[in-house]
Amino acid sequence: MEEYLALVDAARRTTTAVSEIREEARSVVADVKKAKRKVSAYSRRYGRAYKQLRKKFTLKSGALKKGYNHKRLVRMAHAAAKKVKK
Repeated sequence: MEEYLALVDAARRTTTAVSEIREEARSVVADVKKAKRKVSAYSRRYGRAYKQLRKKFTLKSGALKKGYNHKRLVRMAHAAAKKVKK
């Protein structure tokens, strides 16, 4: 029984130490700001094209029209983004 209590006590101390280390690591990571990437012009064109196509081929119920799925819309959006004059 004493061995069991000793193990439980050791587990509690370990848990406390781990949580303290975790909190300190989070504060250090929060101090370091990650640089944001610049969104490319192509990515913006693609996003715009996808939204337009999604709106065009979506029914009132929210489902896509027959014969259209996400994969097809992505392909169409990439093609449209390529065609757009810069």
